[in-house]
Amino acid sequence: MLTKVLGKIHHVRKYRCYSTFVDQLKDRGVVFDSTPNLIKIVGHSKKDGVYAGFDPTADGLHVGNLLVLQTLKRFQTDGGFGDIYALIGGATGMIGDPSGKKTERSLLQQDQLQHNVTCLKAEIEEFFSDSRVNVVNNADWLGKINAIDWLRDVGKHFQVNNMLRLDSVKSRIGTEDSTGMTFTEFSYSLLQSYDFYHLYKNHNVRVQIGGSDQWGNITSGMDFIRRKTSQINSVQQENIVAGMTVPLLTTSDGVKFGKSEGNAIWLNPKKTSPFSFYQFFMRTKDADVIKFLKMLTCVDLVTISKLEEEHFKNPQNWLAQKTLASELVKQIHGADVEHKVRTCSNILYSGDSNKEGTDVIKALSADDLKSLLHDAPSTLLARDVVLNEPLPSLLKSLNMFKSNGDARKMIVSGGVYINNERKTDPLYKITSTDFIAGGSMVMIRTGKKNYHLIQV
Repeated sequence: MLTKVLGKIHHVRKYRCYSTFVDQLKDRGVVFDSTPNLIKIVGHSKKDGVYAGFDPTADGLHVGNLLVLQTLKRFQTDGGFGDIYALIGGATGMIGDPSGKKTERSLLQQDQLQHNVTCLKAEIEEFFSDSRVNVVNNADWLGKINAIDWLRDVGKHFQVNNMLRLDSVKSRIGTEDSTGMTFTEFSYSLLQSYDFYHLYKNHNVRVQIGGSDQWGNITSGMDFIRRKTSQINSVQQENIVAGMTVPLLTTSDGVKFGKSEGNAIWLNPKKTSPFSFYQFFMRTKDADVIKFLKMLTCVDLVTISKLEEEHFKNPQNWLAQKTLASELVKQIHGADVEHKVRTCSNILYSGDSNKEGTDVIKALSADDLKSLLHDAPSTLLARDVVLNEPLPSLLKSLNMFKSNGDARKMIVSGGVYINNERKTDPLYKITSTDFIAGGSMVMIRTGKKNYHLIQV
């Protein structure tokens, strides 16, 4: 009884009853920085809105975008905001955000930019399919402003000396080895500031969230809104809008998630299959898994605390990784896909052999199979060699056994499987029907978990 009481006290101390939604975000580790007035705006009115921007520099979203997407959703489901806005930079994408970049971005052609905008819109709407989101394109308003009006109505509210203090500017022009900055990039902060103002004025959007490199742009936008609404008294004006940034999503080794790092894991199943997506998170290190559960999933914090305790008691069960991978696949790709992916993974790594499992494995693509068995050796062989070699000598040639005799003994004892089907005939030869993954591979297993892939 005492143990149960102490356990409850532990969870209450670790995850308090939240006095504010912001407390919850902080306990999840998703607040990198925020303006002091954020707590006063959160939950103030169901008519308030919150937004985040997405650059159309690619035709899809990746795991690096997931933290901002999930945080936007939390503002709606837990933060009491009536509307959430996802802004796609159809106009600003023609310039390129200099934040976090050492050199100027390559300018996209109009047709490629429009393609990216269309793809991002579809993916964002899919992510929020169980809730509601307003996807807007800043080309719809920025594209209508002429240069003279822009300089008079927007430019006059920005001091160059203040703009020079922005990290995105200082990093490019403040050192001897800097590459410099074009006026086009220098003006980016004004465009993003106007986006915030437009959404505030027309849709009552009072909070902007973004990555940690967006802090300067966010606060510039807040200052611009205050200047444009200077007729409001000082107390109201101070709390009219707020900003928050989320941390850069990295592993404990400091590795970033993003397309520029060459390790992008895409949310689009055509770019990263659900099997690869699942296996990516199954390979999460113990040092990162609890952090990712808090930041990226909807699992409540008390449950995560219990998972943490159980995981580090029995890390060999990979309970936290399984939960992380399943929750994210379910959220991104749906419950049916999650069930299929998890079932395949369990079949392959449990060593079970049954007809259902065999049928599932035979239906996998080559990429899915290689993703699920990413650690398994793979050998490229000529099709004729695979078809004509007796199974014992084939296994020996793959270095799965030291001799043909050892291979024959394992086959006869029932310890050899072709595509999850047990083969007990030592004279057996691979047939054309044994080729799976579109006729390009054969999966061999000895024992419970010793796999080898043959590619032909």
